[in-house]
Amino acid sequence: MLQSYLPIYQLALDLQALRGRAELLRGSTYHRPGLSESDAQSYVVLLKALQKCSAYNFYHTAEMAKRIAGRTLCADYNDLYSELTHLNDSLSHELEKEAVFRIAPEQKDYFERKDLFGPEVAAATQPHACKTLYLCLRFHDRRLQ
Repeated sequence: MLQSYLPIYQLALDLQALRGRAELLRGSTYHRPGLSESDAQSYVVLLKALQKCSAYNFYHTAEMAKRIAGRTLCADYNDLYSELTHLNDSLSHELEKEAVFRIAPEQKDYFERKDLFGPEVAAATQPHACKTLYLCLRFHDRRLQ
């Protein structure tokens, strides 16, 4: 089954952008304490999106986002940075375990197609045809011995 990982890459970019902003503002003495309204909203949207990672079998990240979303929102950028770092580590770890290969868009129709080489070849490669061919070859081998 083909599955596009573009949503996961977009989530990773959004997570990194918000994490970078939190890293800059957590040590700032010029910023008011607490999260800005826009950053708090971005965080809530990100958590909702990360909970959908289970569709890609990233269950740990999805569960972590669900648990975080069930708690009180971060009080400041230190807390936000810490939580985003944990989410980033979880997503990175799960992505490292994946094996992904790219198929060019113009060749996508050929992937896992049973009749790629025509109906005769498809019919010849059916399980019963392969078993028959295998038995014939074994019989022929025995005759030659």
